[in-house]
Amino acid sequence: MKKLNFDKKILITSVILTFIMATISIVVGLLIDSSFVLFAGLNTSVMLISSMAMLLTDGYIRKKDPVKFPFGKHSIAPFLVFIQYTLVTVMLVISLIEGINVIIAGGNNIDLIFLLIYNSITVVVYNAIYFFLRQQAKKTDSIIVNAEVKTWRIDAYVTVAVLIGLGLTFLLIHLGVEWIGSYIDGIVLIGMSLFLMIDPIKEIFHNVAELLNMNNLDEEVVTQVKKCIKQIQKEYKINKNYTRLTKNGELLFIEVDFIVPLDWEFDAIEYQDEIRAKIDKMTESLNIKRWMAISFTSDEKWAIES
Repeated sequence: MKKLNFDKKILITSVILTFIMATISIVVGLLIDSSFVLFAGLNTSVMLISSMAMLLTDGYIRKKDPVKFPFGKHSIAPFLVFIQYTLVTVMLVISLIEGINVIIAGGNNIDLIFLLIYNSITVVVYNAIYFFLRQQAKKTDSIIVNAEVKTWRIDAYVTVAVLIGLGLTFLLIHLGVEWIGSYIDGIVLIGMSLFLMIDPIKEIFHNVAELLNMNNLDEEVVTQVKKCIKQIQKEYKINKNYTRLTKNGELLFIEVDFIVPLDWEFDAIEYQDEIRAKIDKMTESLNIKRWMAISFTSDEKWAIES
């Protein structure tokens, strides 16, 4: 319950901050007639909707329902993250098209000095929010909270990139390349959209992999689990093992089929439970919730997928 309340506080904080930043960005974009500032606000508004959805469903995911969800509700989290990043990607495609349209239309005149001041402030604010939420997220293993922090990281990085772009534009104008001033709004919008698409597309593929139960684990996790299984195999004189690993949301599934001799000296139930306990202890350092299915058989056909 304590962990649930902590995660909820982080999500509520994120929702409030997202609403404030989206409102400011949309108002400023409309006032100065800047496409990229306006679309940054609209993109943040999409974040706001998805953040609220995350907040509403986080508590539901953590409530156990062994009848309807015998393996837990962990697959709901990657599904929500998939929806979140899909919405962001769609918004970015629209932003990209708008940026191209601005260029084709001959650009528009914007107050570059005001934009530099405004964007300098957003760089400080977005990065401060991101670092604050990142520090809070280190105290939880919630996939939803970490996905929320990643969206702030994307926005924080983009504010820095946009500020650099505006600074270079200001320099070029003072060097005599004045025509670029009319096109900077469209150029920044196109660059921002393309840059922002990288992380959402990666996250979409990552979460689809989780939903399909593909092997999407870090190599370090796989190596540590297999090292543990190999050690058990040697210690208990086991002929062979079939180990399958997959991660779904916050849950790591570890399925091991040990092939043992017919006259195996550790055939008693207490030895098998001892092996399960040792595997559980040896994988504790992974800091991931684990669902283990450890079985023993003398017939290899039961361990091979038919």
